[in-house]
Amino acid sequence: MVRILSLSELENFPSLEWDQIAPRMTCASCTALERVLGRQDGGGLSRDECLLLANAEGYDLLGLLIAADTLRCELAGNLVTYVVNRNINFTNVCFVGCKFCAFSRGPRESDAYFLSLEQVARKAVEAWELGATEVCIQGGLPHGLPPFYYRDILRAVKNAVPRMHIHAFSPMEAWIRSPEQRRKSSTTTFASFSRATSCRRNNGNRSFVRLIAAALAVLPR
Repeated sequence: MVRILSLSELENFPSLEWDQIAPRMTCASCTALERVLGRQDGGGLSRDECLLLANAEGYDLLGLLIAADTLRCELAGNLVTYVVNRNINFTNVCFVGCKFCAFSRGPRESDAYFLSLEQVARKAVEAWELGATEVCIQGGLPHGLPPFYYRDILRAVKNAVPRMHIHAFSPMEAWIRSPEQRRKSSTTTFASFSRATSCRRNNGNRSFVRLIAAALAVLPR
C-alpha cells in the first residue's frame, strides 16, 4: 500500500537529505534519481523511468522532491535574482473557453480588446523607460489571425526596443499557429483541450508538486 504524504511533509522536504530518504524508496526510482544526481543531467533517463518518476507516490515522491531540490542547488545555487518585467496581453478575445479562465472574452463583448502592433510596441517602449528589461507577451486565441501575426508582434517590439528581452507566447499559442494545426483546428478540438486542462487543474496540489519536481529532476540542463 502506497504511503500518503502529509502536507507538512511536502512543505518541509528541504530539511531532509537524500541519504535519509533513499533507503525508503523503491529500487527503480532510487536508481534512476541517483543516476540523475550523479550526472547532473536527466537526459539519460528512459521513457519508462520518466513515467515512473512522473507518477511517484509516497517515499518515491519525497525522494523526487529532495533530488530535484538538490540538483537545483548544485546547478543554480541559492542566490535569487529577478528582472523588471511588463506583461503585454495583446488581446483578451479567445474562442477556447477554458473553465478556469476569467480573462477571455468573446469578440462581441463590450470589454473585448485587441491591441494594434503600434500599441504593443508603445507598451514595450514605456516598459523600457520605466526600467524593464523584459516583456512577457501573451493573449487569447482569437479566430482569423494572419499566419505570421505572432512574428509581427516580435518584430514590432524589437524594432521599437532592440535590447528588450521577449518572453512570449504559451505552448497553446505556438501550437495553434503551427501550419498543421491551422489546417486541422476546430472548436471541438479546443473544447476538448479545455475540459482536459480544467480536469487536471482540479486534481489537487500533489499533482502540481509532482509535475514541478519531475521537471526539475528529469529535464536536461
